[in-house]
Amino acid sequence: MTYNIDGKEYPFLPKDELEQALPVLKKAYLTYSEVAGQTVQYIFSDIFNNYIELTAETLGSAYFIGDGKGNFVKTDLPNDLQLAPIFTFASSPGTDKTYLAAGNFYGVLPYEGRYDALVPTIFSFDKISCCI
Repeated sequence: MTYNIDGKEYPFLPKDELEQALPVLKKAYLTYSEVAGQTVQYIFSDIFNNYIELTAETLGSAYFIGDGKGNFVKTDLPNDLQLAPIFTFASSPGTDKTYLAAGNFYGVLPYEGRYDALVPTIFSFDKISCCI
C-alpha cells in the first residue's frame, strides 16, 4: 500500500514492516535513512527488475451468483458493508437469501488503526436493508 504526494508514491509502512513481507529489502537497504522519504519507485526499482507487477483493480466486498454453467455475476455489497472487513456471514432462519454480515478487526499494526466501523448488517440478494 502506498500514499501519493504530488503524484509520487510513497510506502505506507516503514522499512521494518516492509521487510517482514519482503525480506530481500534487508540486504538492499541496511539503514532506515536509505529509504526514509524515498518513493516506491526508488526503493523497488533495482530489486524487482525481473518480477511481474500485479495490480489490484478492486478493493471491496462483493458476492457472486453462479448460473450453474460456470458463469458468475458479481454484485458489490452496499456501502455500509465496505467500511470494514467482513469476517462472517450468517444465514437468516427460514430463508436462503437473507444474511447477517459482521466483521471488525483489531489485530492490525499501529500504523493502520482498528477496522471497527462495521455495524452488523442484514442484507438480501434481492434487496438491501441496513444497520440493525
